[in-house]
Amino acid sequence: MKTLAILINIFLPGVGTFFVSKVGEAIGQILIYWIGVFFCFTGIGLLIGLPMMLAAWIWGLVSAIGANPQPIQVTVNNTTTPDQPFDRTVS
Repeated sequence: MKTLAILINIFLPGVGTFFVSKVGEAIGQILIYWIGVFFCFTGIGLLIGLPMMLAAWIWGLVSAIGANPQPIQVTVNNTTTPDQPFDRTVS
């Protein structure tokens, strides 16, 4: 899952961060990236837009690389009842 998040963040900054359950950071990365894209097409141009896009891209990669894998939760249902004790014999 972490590898997939890194690969997605290479091409779409912020989207891969959703995969490692960092929703707040992902929204911030996506907003900063697209605001930077907007600035690239306006009069402000590359002076502000490109550094914003680059910062969001690096932030996305760092947050995906530094993400801790989510623990897997396993639920075991006990099907024995007090009337039927668990049989531990091996045949």
